[in-house]
Amino acid sequence: MLRGLILQFNFELNFWFIAEKSTLVAETKELVNFPLYFWLGSWRIHPHILFESLAYTVALRLLLRNVGKKDLIAPSQRSSVMVGGMVGALIGAKVLVGLQHLDLIWQNPQQLLLLFLQGKTVVGALLGGLIGVEITKKIIGVRQSTGDVFVYPLIVGTAVGRIGCFLTGLSDRTYGIATTLPWGVDFGDGISRHPTQLYEIIFLIFLIVFGSSVPVMLNY
Repeated sequence: MLRGLILQFNFELNFWFIAEKSTLVAETKELVNFPLYFWLGSWRIHPHILFESLAYTVALRLLLRNVGKKDLIAPSQRSSVMVGGMVGALIGAKVLVGLQHLDLIWQNPQQLLLLFLQGKTVVGALLGGLIGVEITKKIIGVRQSTGDVFVYPLIVGTAVGRIGCFLTGLSDRTYGIATTLPWGVDFGDGISRHPTQLYEIIFLIFLIVFGSSVPVMLNY
């Protein structure tokens, strides 16, 4: 009889624990609604706009700091290269978004237009920026490498921007595939997905740490 009471107690305890855990998970998910807006007084700020602006600001600040410390070309040439890179990045980010969703031309042209106006891709921006820089260098006659000063600003800026992608949720279209892993995130459609935006941030942090240690190891 005593054994039966112990087994029953263990069963009820496990049932209570599972029920409480499920309730806690459900309540936690309800606390986060995507997009997660920020408020400045009465102004509601979209997370993508906020962190994208912050990413550009931080990246530009780091770039100007690098240019002042270790630039190998004249200031006027650097300004031209920077402008060429920014224009190329803007065009590349938009063009690649359009190419990724060409099917919307026939299915939903209005959504394609909205996506083209609001959307952008990091890969497209990097490719477009690289092409823009190289075209500008060709025009102004710069032959030496000019990319070193861009590396860390791009990494940090991308990491900051990805926070906005994560907080935007489904409409950003940067989420991963469905998963049953405990760190999967429900962005609002009831499906637990890989938070690929956070994976990329972790990878970029690894690049910063590892990239900073390589010159030290080589000099040693």
